[in-house]
Amino acid sequence: MNHRNLFVVACSVMFLAVAVIASCGGDGATSQNPEYSVIYNGNGNTGGSAPTDATSYGQGQRVTVLGNTGKLVKTNFHFAGWNTQANGSGTTYAQAQTFSIGMSNVTLYAIWVSNSAITLRNDGFTGVEAVGFFNSFIAGDAAAVILGPVSEAATIDGIEFLFGGGGSSQNITLSIYDDSDLGLVFHSANYAVTPSNTTMQVIYLSNNNINILPGTRLRVAIYNNHSGFPSVARDTDGIANNKNWLYSSSSATWQKSESLGIAGDWIIRANLR
Repeated sequence: MNHRNLFVVACSVMFLAVAVIASCGGDGATSQNPEYSVIYNGNGNTGGSAPTDATSYGQGQRVTVLGNTGKLVKTNFHFAGWNTQANGSGTTYAQAQTFSIGMSNVTLYAIWVSNSAITLRNDGFTGVEAVGFFNSFIAGDAAAVILGPVSEAATIDGIEFLFGGGGSSQNITLSIYDDSDLGLVFHSANYAVTPSNTTMQVIYLSNNNINILPGTRLRVAIYNNHSGFPSVARDTDGIANNKNWLYSSSSATWQKSESLGIAGDWIIRANLR
């Protein structure tokens, strides 16, 4: 064998060795896809324990959200689901809802709603009745309710609303106005929500220190950033006149729901303390 052939064989062997080492992660160990965990946090609980999910998830795998299996409790509060942020500003999940895990661990924090809260609402939905969903929303439209007036000074603890009818998770914009002056915006922010026909969405606002004065009427609006479903639900036991509104992005106007032939109260509520 001449020198040239020897050189070719040597180069081929070296190339093969490098390829084998590279395929083994550089140190002879077989590489593995990274795995991620879902961690549940009691978020200030005074009793019970957070659930434990022992599953290791690969990127893109579906996670089924656990319930309050460890009987978490917090004095003067009640459990209302999970959120990806401790202050409730992330994505809210109820038991048995699912999501795809990304490229990092996920922590789900317990949502707590004060037992001493006053709930302002127009709707009669109790969780078991049939509801209606409005499929004619386009991006920029909003369903809104007027709540109050409040009899004394209060702090807005959170907003609850039923959001479903089909479709996938969406970003919505929650805006809370002083109804007597829509230029006065108490709060406006975007939130990711996963639709459900039975479970109320909860946006936790107690850490935002939104204080309102006696006599204040709130206009609470849920703006769609998409068209069609999912959308805010309405009850089926009649409508409170002058309390339910729809914002049309195409005409940039507010209109009463009853003037548009929309029956039922929007299922949007405000929790105060």
